[in-house]
Amino acid sequence: MPPEEETCEANEGGIDPYSFYPVRYATGELQLFETDLQVPGAGGPWVQRRQYSNQLRGPNNVGLGCNWLVEAWPYLTKDADGAVCFVRSSRNALWFDESAGNYIARFGAKSTLTLDSANDRLVLSQPTGEVWYFRAFGALSSSSSSSSSGSGSALPGMLLGMIDAMGQATDVVGYTGDGRIETIERESTVDGQTVSTQFHYEYTGGQTTSVTYRRQVGTGAWNDIRRATYEYYDGTTEHGSAGDLMRVRVQEPSGITWNNVRQSYYRYYKDATAGGFKHGLRFVVQPDGYADMLADSLDPTTVSNAVLLQYARYNFQYGSDRRVTQEIVDRGSITVGYSYFTSSNTDTYNHWKTRAIETRPDGATRTVYSNYIGQPLLSELKSGSDVWLQADSYDSEAHRIQSAGPSAVASYDANDADLNVQLNASSGLVRIRSYYATTNIPTGAAKGFLESTSLKQGSSGTPILQSHTEYTSRTAGAVTIYPASKQTQYQNDDGSGSLTTQFDYTWHDGTVQPKQQTVTLPVVTTSENGSGAATSTKTVFDTYGNPVWTMDARGFITYSV
Repeated sequence: MPPEEETCEANEGGIDPYSFYPVRYATGELQLFETDLQVPGAGGPWVQRRQYSNQLRGPNNVGLGCNWLVEAWPYLTKDADGAVCFVRSSRNALWFDESAGNYIARFGAKSTLTLDSANDRLVLSQPTGEVWYFRAFGALSSSSSSSSSGSGSALPGMLLGMIDAMGQATDVVGYTGDGRIETIERESTVDGQTVSTQFHYEYTGGQTTSVTYRRQVGTGAWNDIRRATYEYYDGTTEHGSAGDLMRVRVQEPSGITWNNVRQSYYRYYKDATAGGFKHGLRFVVQPDGYADMLADSLDPTTVSNAVLLQYARYNFQYGSDRRVTQEIVDRGSITVGYSYFTSSNTDTYNHWKTRAIETRPDGATRTVYSNYIGQPLLSELKSGSDVWLQADSYDSEAHRIQSAGPSAVASYDANDADLNVQLNASSGLVRIRSYYATTNIPTGAAKGFLESTSLKQGSSGTPILQSHTEYTSRTAGAVTIYPASKQTQYQNDDGSGSLTTQFDYTWHDGTVQPKQQTVTLPVVTTSENGSGAATSTKTVFDTYGNPVWTMDARGFITYSV
């Protein structure tokens, strides 16, 4: 996996590693995420969200059906060589290599992993300010153990809790007798009262049967707000093996009963025939399709595959390596095909390892070459006689440092490990990015963070500076974050005409949560109908990151309720 996922803004100009529907080109992994419960409030939403992956190692069942991951249940795994992997979803996996009692992040990731031996836990600190706690595996050099650490306690590698950037703690406060997460709890203070929220899980035979979002004010009774229920195949029907997730119902309480709010339904392959593999997801009927089936007096669990296709959001087929080879989308209206090839090129960030060819409904094809950690190196879109090429390249820390658009890329050669990409000498848009090599806060440098962006025309063009970013730091507890302190944009064609925005912060004690952010805007001159003086805006936040009030450049204050 690449370093921590880039934001959409950070990925501007780069090749998209996912197809539109989407499938990850490098691995053939479908990217299906479903949110069952979402709790609003302090620190942002808290969700029960699951992802299906067709590329996990063997059948993988964490308690919600084979090959489904749950973001509320991140966990650590440990290889025989001591390498540790943080798994939250297939897009949120981080690898750490053990070296002399320390853990070193792979692929330029900024997260850190440390052993807190006094508390028998591993501590993952992320650049977002989040700190995660997991049950330790024991001695650093020993292999992982699957045995329970005791009735009602966490197994090695399991989640203990986390603290977000606001200092808000979310803890696992209960485990089942076989070590599964039973209750996750978060507390906050609202109008002087303690408000507790929980996700409470129930199981049968190791499978989650329900998760209930419930709320308590002070020492009052727990109130059920919403729940999700889960049903599984028992292996006796043709549509799923034992342990496959069949149906999800999201419900709200009504007196002593629960009413369905929305329902989803899934079918799977039971073996490796007919374009599938055991536990391979075949059909996905989302809530709108499920509701339409009920309106048409159809039972999703009994209709034929041909009928189900008319209501399904997705229908997948796979190759022998479990990569998606075909998806039929939107109730049978769109068919997309995929084929793959793996090279024997050496594993470096600028050598291609996999090639995926996507065939679209109109006959157009997109070929994407990716490196060994899944970062795209080149995209070739063909439609008739028209061809559009894009090319990306990376530094030794897996940071994308150059993106050449279709107007700049002249040719490439797939016979070369590095694709021998040829750019037009003096034409075409090329985007350049640089990153800080060391951390030196007095100069605004933070190692691994974006320093500047530039543009140039073709391979021999002179880079024109577009932006430059400086950072400050804040350390609280076990985590250090690096928020931007100054951002400069350059408005002229020669890289001059700087416009600087400055960010200043005060902090809530003991956290990496800003208490106040002051943004000093670029000066607008009188010739541009401005005041000629710097103006600023202010935002004051509560301890959970919610804005309390803002002051605009004219001094007017707006309160948030």
